[in-house]
Amino acid sequence: MDLRMPTRAVSVLTFSFVSFVAIAFAGCASGGMQRMPPPAPIFTSSPGTAAAEEAAYTYPIAATDPAGGTVTFSLAQSPAGASLTGSTLTWTPTPAQSRLPNSFTITASTSGGASATQSWMVTPSGTVHLSWVDTYWDASGSLAVPMDWTQNSAFANGVAALVPQPDNSLLVLTGSGNADGTFTIPNVPGGHYWLRIVPIANYWTSSSTFDFGHDYLGRPPKATTSSTQTTIDLSATGLDPLQTQDWFAFLTDLNLLDFAYRRDLPVGSTSFTGAALITSNLDFSQASAGFFLQYEPVALGPMNGFALGPQLALPSLSLVNGATNTISGSLNPSPKSSLNIDVTGSAWATLMNHLGPGTPTVLGSVLTLSAQPFATDRLAVGFNSTLGPNLPLFSPQQNTTAFSLSGAPQCTDASGSLFALPVTLEPAISTDQNLGTLQYGDPFPAAWPRVFSFCEQATLQIPIPNSTTPSPFLIMDGENTGLPTAPIAPLVSAVQNPMINGTDFFTASTLNTTSVTVSWSAPAGTPPNAYTVQLFPLATPPNGTAAYLPSLKFTTATTSATLPVKLTPGQTFVVVISARLDARANVETSPNRSALPTAYANIVSAPITVSPAAAAQVIHAASDAVSRMLAVDPITTPEQPAQLRIRRIR
Repeated sequence: MDLRMPTRAVSVLTFSFVSFVAIAFAGCASGGMQRMPPPAPIFTSSPGTAAAEEAAYTYPIAATDPAGGTVTFSLAQSPAGASLTGSTLTWTPTPAQSRLPNSFTITASTSGGASATQSWMVTPSGTVHLSWVDTYWDASGSLAVPMDWTQNSAFANGVAALVPQPDNSLLVLTGSGNADGTFTIPNVPGGHYWLRIVPIANYWTSSSTFDFGHDYLGRPPKATTSSTQTTIDLSATGLDPLQTQDWFAFLTDLNLLDFAYRRDLPVGSTSFTGAALITSNLDFSQASAGFFLQYEPVALGPMNGFALGPQLALPSLSLVNGATNTISGSLNPSPKSSLNIDVTGSAWATLMNHLGPGTPTVLGSVLTLSAQPFATDRLAVGFNSTLGPNLPLFSPQQNTTAFSLSGAPQCTDASGSLFALPVTLEPAISTDQNLGTLQYGDPFPAAWPRVFSFCEQATLQIPIPNSTTPSPFLIMDGENTGLPTAPIAPLVSAVQNPMINGTDFFTASTLNTTSVTVSWSAPAGTPPNAYTVQLFPLATPPNGTAAYLPSLKFTTATTSATLPVKLTPGQTFVVVISARLDARANVETSPNRSALPTAYANIVSAPITVSPAAAAQVIHAASDAVSRMLAVDPITTPEQPAQLRIRRIR
């Protein structure tokens, strides 16, 4: 018998043997024991997370090596300026690093080669830097006028950062201001807070820098030491033959020195003379440029208004206080321009149907066109003037005798309580219609922005508790744009699903708390970049008629606001929420720097009453004015007021 195994079987057995030997050899290294990795170090210290701007932050780091070796430390991640010496981390937060989260990571390494990391964040408290420097634009350029906080202690004492606390209280942090318009509030924690600048102006912001400056058209008015009587004598030739409804306007680059004349000369006349006696402490010598303008009646669809005709530019005014100032010249024909006006009236009608509780009464519409002088890259406003800063190209006829010098202010957001209904407006445009072609004079430089404004107004009758007489409340929705090239439709809509403390905004209710949280959803379409919530407490002014009066105003980019106020038990109020759009303004950094287009849509709540038995919340009142719930809007630089009393003598 052949006892030899097959060749293939021998080959397999040999391969298996070799593999076994190799495995056994590997397991016998280092005397047959497998080496374990060294243990990681263990941190025995915890970093602090409290820090302050320009103050040294120190962290003594401690860690142990379970194997008994030594431990060294290194910085794996840190903000600029942080350093590690041995086991001590030091860092002095800069202003740019304060009020923002800063990341740290420390690596601990043992002499045996093991390591571990420790990471944390530090958000130092820091200084909030507020600046209030207004810019005035006139024929010679711009002039920066700072708020002198050192001379306006009433304003300075009102500035504060109001920081919400976990227990619903407010940490009130104050600061100090300088003559150059700067104001600093130190030790403000990171994150959002309410910045109160004046009692009626409050902004929800997380920024460490805030520009509260405004852009104004015209020179700032200055007061003389005493009032004098100054005469302005006007005479002009070169007029278009006068019609029965013509108006004349004299406008200057000095705020407050603007007035209008009705035609009181014979029909067909081509010359004009007129004068005004002005008793005032206004320093007229500040005026450097002016305009004398003729306005002529035109019809635009259902609207009647006035379009600019001939004009006379007055680039070198030189007025003397207390004297007779003669201004004369020949008016020049204005180059003609035209603009097709097409209004999506159905969209405006829809917007006006959702204004508040009850059914609104639509009062009418306003359409204006104007040229903004001097300021070319922004939208500026008038300063303490009822006449408005722009040069009207078309202004509506609001009744048989009124002419508005204001190019756009008729369409600024002026929602609020009414002591008397406004003058008759042009009819509301509630259906889609083309109003036709507007022809108007426009002799002004092409670089000056043209501002087209359209708005509609309505009134709501807001009930007053325990009274059968409601309070009329005016609501406005509108916009300001460049020259339109498409049908005019609302750029922004009212907020949706508004609530007050979780209850329906449009239903009268009683709060069992003295704190207020208002919430809403963003409107459909173009999202607003800001929302304003304003309180209108019920009060009785000197005329004895109860009304909802404007009070504190809160502005935010979010869709809810817990207001930093403590309401009075038994107080009744309404709330206006305004959705706002602005091409330039940023409510967290520069709310008053504006550019076209702008738009707004408002709603008003039903009456809300704080229960007389409501327990007082631990919420600090933002100011005495908050507790009283009555305030005025002091948003202009306080200085000696210039008083005017104008009497036209011919």
